[in-house]
Amino acid sequence: MLRLTLARHASTEWNEAGRYQGWSDPPLSGKGRREAERLCARLAGETFDRVFASDLLRARETAEIAAPGVPVETDRRLRELHFGAWEGLTWDECAARDGDLPRRWAADPASVAPPDGETAAEFEARVAGALDDLPTEGSVLVVSHAGTLHAVLARWLGVTLRQTFALRISACGLTRAEVFPDGVRVLCVNDTTHMTAGDGAAPAGPVALPAAERVR
Repeated sequence: MLRLTLARHASTEWNEAGRYQGWSDPPLSGKGRREAERLCARLAGETFDRVFASDLLRARETAEIAAPGVPVETDRRLRELHFGAWEGLTWDECAARDGDLPRRWAADPASVAPPDGETAAEFEARVAGALDDLPTEGSVLVVSHAGTLHAVLARWLGVTLRQTFALRISACGLTRAEVFPDGVRVLCVNDTTHMTAGDGAAPAGPVALPAAERVR
């Protein structure tokens, strides 16, 4: 059995400005580094046999901070969806550029793709390939992106990518599962108790999100 812990990367300045990142490569912000340190504190009592991350800087930096002392193995298949011409833009800027195309994409990502970007089928296929190549035993940490985690959950739960958009995937939120040869037991999705401890804020849970917040 594989004990799998999945985490979304910590924040960048683009996240904080509401900009789509995709395959663009901004580093963690000061806020993001503090978030990653909280994730490190949460995982401090755990031992991981291997740590994997998207090859994009925000995921690699988060993994290095969260699991010090364990070499980070990168896999470009764990990248976020490629947003093409929308990368670097806010939701409103995407709508100003392409009219109702962002809304149509959010409503039906299986049929609509960002201009010069990646289709949902291409995205889900590469993420599935990365999942299939993970170890089959031990304890593994994977640090990637909100969209990547949506694709993972869609596969595990047997639902569409669009349906998983109703699940919030927060910065440094943890999703855990036990992976068996014949199936997966999902233990939790987007556990953020370590991110809100002492802040007086309630942990984030599964909620419906406005389209601009769903995948970045």
